[in-house]
Amino acid sequence: MDDNLSILALKKRFGNKFSFTKEELFQYFQTFKPDIKETNFRWIVYKLRANGIIGDVKKGIYSLLIKPKYLPRPDKGITKITVDILKDHNTERYLIWNSSWLNEFTIHQAVNSITIFEREKEYVEDIFYLLKDKKYQNLYINPTKQIIEAYISENQSSIVILPMISRSPIQVVEGINFPTLEKILIDVFTERDLFHAYQGEELKNIFRSAFSLYCVNYSKLFNYAKRRNKFNEIVAFLQELGIIEDDFFEQNKRI
Repeated sequence: MDDNLSILALKKRFGNKFSFTKEELFQYFQTFKPDIKETNFRWIVYKLRANGIIGDVKKGIYSLLIKPKYLPRPDKGITKITVDILKDHNTERYLIWNSSWLNEFTIHQAVNSITIFEREKEYVEDIFYLLKDKKYQNLYINPTKQIIEAYISENQSSIVILPMISRSPIQVVEGINFPTLEKILIDVFTERDLFHAYQGEELKNIFRSAFSLYCVNYSKLFNYAKRRNKFNEIVAFLQELGIIEDDFFEQNKRI
């Protein structure tokens, strides 16, 4: 990749823009390669994405990836649960993660943790009994506020099985389906009872730290917030924190 294709050159051209279109990127390359072909351009875009220089905001719209993508790593506990479930219940439609991941973004570290496993609603009970038969302890299905307060909050570790929201943002890491950072943020914002240890000022810390440390796909974030009927609330919350300005959507009409 020559100097014209370097990240410094791209930052100079697009660094002050929240996002840019495929057409804008193509026109940029045409300024110093007027005869550039569509096939060559696609290859350049592929390399820029593969090298973590640009990322997708949505189809045909990109942003500079100044910050890294959030990529959690599976620990032994998550790996074991996943293997035990998939051994008898093979599917690609699931999600798993652990609330301890949130400690990266908080000031106070939670002492207990919750492993969340999501599966389509009709299979939730199957997963529960499968894990129960394998002698897992502290298992709960879509727990109520009373169950959370009486039991889960007192356990050092728990496993909570939830119905998966359709079109949940997923990323595959080392063969395991994890939620993306955007989904985690919206779920913690939405499930106030389940994630009660991460509310109040800690919720603000989580969002500020997550947006500061990692690249967040706004389109993915807001689309999932709509799926959870929290769009207006999350917009107001992000404005309160100064993460987005009041005229954010006017400036970024493509979101």
